[in-house]
Amino acid sequence: RTADSLLSVGDKPADVAAPPQSMLRAVSPTTRGYSTGEESFAPKAISPRDRPPQAGVSPSKVVEETFAFDHATAAQSSSSSSKPMDRQQHGLTMDLILSDLEKAEDQVYGQVFAPFADSGGSVALDCEPMRNFLLQHSSIHMEELDTQLIMVAPDLSLTLAAFVKLLRDHGAADGAMLEEFIKLTPDGEAAPVQSCRHGIPEFAKSHLQANFSKDRWEAILDAALWDAGDVLDMEQWMKYCKRVFRIVRLIRYAEI
Repeated sequence: RTADSLLSVGDKPADVAAPPQSMLRAVSPTTRGYSTGEESFAPKAISPRDRPPQAGVSPSKVVEETFAFDHATAAQSSSSSSKPMDRQQHGLTMDLILSDLEKAEDQVYGQVFAPFADSGGSVALDCEPMRNFLLQHSSIHMEELDTQLIMVAPDLSLTLAAFVKLLRDHGAADGAMLEEFIKLTPDGEAAPVQSCRHGIPEFAKSHLQANFSKDRWEAILDAALWDAGDVLDMEQWMKYCKRVFRIVRLIRYAEI
């Protein structure tokens, strides 16, 4: 592929290495802004690919600058992508979260994913804002993130469904859930459901700083454990823990 074709789609050329952080910090995207005298318009960042041709600037240089620009703007947006939405944006209620958790997750995490995705509705696995969100809102650790991403996106292109699946499957860490279960049962086989109803909030408080009122915790536990029996084995305990953690994470992110 020629340099001109790379410029047209904004691809990263195969022979151009990722720019160092010092280079990214040095990139200051050209901006445009103007005022009509009555109304001011905010400057808009202009990508090197959109600038008029400049004499003496080689196509490969523009490709390199374009790649650096894309990395710089992605880094600038990474922190804002993890900020909670206001209620007008997500439109969630506690009733929806407790009655249809999957629908609530699809609604909120779909809005989170949209800015990451390309025109085809997927995102590259090296997208920093997407990676940061997963690290902050799931139990996935940095050292295992690449492995988890490849497991759900073997073609190296993450879809919305795969993004939400990671958040659902990793609401709480398996090792931590197992340790907590052992504390609740002397034989390691089963624990009374009432002990679990007390243990899950304490577990969530220690890992997610979920300091809710007693009434809110009762509502969460009723919704998550509605089909629980009198005792829970380890597999059931982990299922209910993950569901509670998913609810808590969504409540805290949406600031409900």
